[in-house]
Amino acid sequence: MKQKMRLVIADDEEIIRNGLEFFFSSSDLDIEIVGIFESGQQTIEYLAINGADIVLTDVNMTNKSGLDVAAYVHQNMPDVHVVIISGYHEFKYAQSAIEYGVSSYLLKPVSISQLYESFSRLVKEINMEREARKAAQREKEQYSILIPTLQQQFLQNLVYQQSETEAELESEMGRLGFGGNATKKPFSVFELRIISGETFHYGKDRLHLALLNFLRNSKELQFYEKTGVGDTAAFFSYQKDTTTKEALLYVLDALISKASVSFKEVFNISFIVANLKVFDDIIALRQYLICELESRERIEFGTNDGGKYKTETGSDNTIQTALQYIQRNYGRDISLSEVADIMHLNTMYFGRLFKQETGKSYTDYLTYLRIEEAKRMLRDGRSRIFEVGKSVGYINDKFFIRIFKKNMGMTPLEYRKRFKAK
Repeated sequence: MKQKMRLVIADDEEIIRNGLEFFFSSSDLDIEIVGIFESGQQTIEYLAINGADIVLTDVNMTNKSGLDVAAYVHQNMPDVHVVIISGYHEFKYAQSAIEYGVSSYLLKPVSISQLYESFSRLVKEINMEREARKAAQREKEQYSILIPTLQQQFLQNLVYQQSETEAELESEMGRLGFGGNATKKPFSVFELRIISGETFHYGKDRLHLALLNFLRNSKELQFYEKTGVGDTAAFFSYQKDTTTKEALLYVLDALISKASVSFKEVFNISFIVANLKVFDDIIALRQYLICELESRERIEFGTNDGGKYKTETGSDNTIQTALQYIQRNYGRDISLSEVADIMHLNTMYFGRLFKQETGKSYTDYLTYLRIEEAKRMLRDGRSRIFEVGKSVGYINDKFFIRIFKKNMGMTPLEYRKRFKAK
């Protein structure tokens, strides 16, 4: 059921107030009258407490005019629409009404048909605005749900952002919700290693996730998973309001101690903190992760354990195999880490190798494949837009449309129409 528009009427002539009340009460417009007043001052006092969706006001009233009401609404209630009825033809009144964003300016005498047409149009406009606000709110909520994951991916892929300047990193971190001046705040990296306890029946991955969720319940620190292998889980931690490493360490130590007690009581599992490192800022963290990756690559290149790790000499075959796997599976949610696991490679190293060999990042290549197949299906014309998106791996049709437009400069529907026109 649609929510009715709340209407406030203001006019100093009783006969006009009564006539307007009768018209709106007996019309089929989705409008309910919530207040009727004879002065601008009374109207403003009511709006300040109760609000409204529409204000219908005469211009000339005692104790503040209709233009005073319009000015108040313009300054304090941007979502409220004002309609003015006036017997004044002077340009100065209409000009003021325009300045105050008045929706309609009707000249007396106003016919029933005029009034109905004007408010019918206004109701439709308000409904469209409401739907747009709801859609924007849903998108905002969906994005807020994704924020922790996007932040985690940002930190995990920090080594691939070596060419980005501090200003570029600051802009990206601001967009992802890390807070203002984020590149100047301290970060920590640490491991939690299980040292004793019963077997965790749901698997080590679930245990790592349980640890991460416990840590994320903190209102003081934010945590992101770095890696999780066997009995060891590594995490990033960050605090928006912390300005020193010492402050970060103090809060982190208290929280890990609390986690240790809880997991001992609930799961009979004990763990220790290992390899704890705290960095002054994101730049220092990035340099550490680069050195860590380079060190790991040197070790991996020197191993010979039945093919678990590939050497540079086998990179061509590795990437070709990976490309074939991606081409067979791009129609579902397929991550970089999944393909790296198939290739028996470290995720960060595989991502770096993939870009080196193909000239594209994993994400860019996957998007390219999906868009090319989407174009083919759109030209074919037998599938609906959302079916095309789903077929190429985009479950959310709005996200598919946004990605397609970003890459092609037009929406899928526009692309299909343009192809048909040729």
